[in-house]
Amino acid sequence: MAATESIGSPATEAERDPERAAARRVKVSPIAGSVTMEAVVGIAAGDRYRPGGRRRRARRIRHVCSSVRSGQYVAPASCPRVPPDRRSNRTICRPCGPYHPEVTQADHVSTAREVYDATAEAYAQFVGTEISAATEGPIDRALISAFVELVTGHPASRVADVGCGPGRVAAFLAGQDIEVVGIDVSPAMLDVARKAHPGIPFEEGSLTALPIPDHSLGAAVCWYSIIYTPPQHLDDVVAELARVLAPHAHLLVAFQAGEGEGVRRADAYGTRISLTSYRHSPDDVVRRLTTAGFDVRARTVREPEFAHESTRQAFVLARTAGR
Repeated sequence: MAATESIGSPATEAERDPERAAARRVKVSPIAGSVTMEAVVGIAAGDRYRPGGRRRRARRIRHVCSSVRSGQYVAPASCPRVPPDRRSNRTICRPCGPYHPEVTQADHVSTAREVYDATAEAYAQFVGTEISAATEGPIDRALISAFVELVTGHPASRVADVGCGPGRVAAFLAGQDIEVVGIDVSPAMLDVARKAHPGIPFEEGSLTALPIPDHSLGAAVCWYSIIYTPPQHLDDVVAELARVLAPHAHLLVAFQAGEGEGVRRADAYGTRISLTSYRHSPDDVVRRLTTAGFDVRARTVREPEFAHESTRQAFVLARTAGR
């Protein structure tokens, strides 16, 4: 476990300015000797890091406008819980250094990150770094092509491949002259993607904390990136996607279909780490998107076609409303 270090005198600073004391508490990571945020504005001064406290702290950070983004602390201008002098659409905590998601993320996110950090190279060799007939069937490829046609010409031209892995969908979109950014929670997977596609920007982020400004994307793709998200957390994912998408922006989601059941692998990819994937109900995904204000335009469920597929595959195409 990383050691905790306070800047200045916590007791004295807490008496002078509790909010500032809370915001300045940091955590030293043994991974690279870097400094990362342990607390955010609004957490009482003196509330130290506790073993087992990750889940509660993650809820608090989401409560403050999902503020930990891409390595630094960001307070959106609209956030009512941050003092006015700290509100911005830019990073304001430069000393905090690299962002280590394990500090703030829920267990299912941290576990998936650990697995893919350990297996990034092998995974990329198995699925490839491009969309191909070896891993996507005709229906899959047709849906991605239809998505490209739908998003072309949107005023907000940038598209995000959310949960990009080795950058397969990002590369396909870039090949269609679409401005794309790939986002993944695994730094090792991002390294693979950058080597395979040096002309595409890739950034670290999770499904519930994307390093993207509000309403700035013309479209987003979640190509099997929600399969490790438990059904009870899907609303958080949908809310974050709604935050970053512009009006009339399209969203394409692909996932393994079922009734929300979890499939646990005790030794995921030979890592000796237990990882659970979820077969989401297409009706449930559609309901959550609709509740969040999306207009669902199409949904497709196909039967398994490949040796690595053990269940039906689902695809949902939705669009944000005008604002």
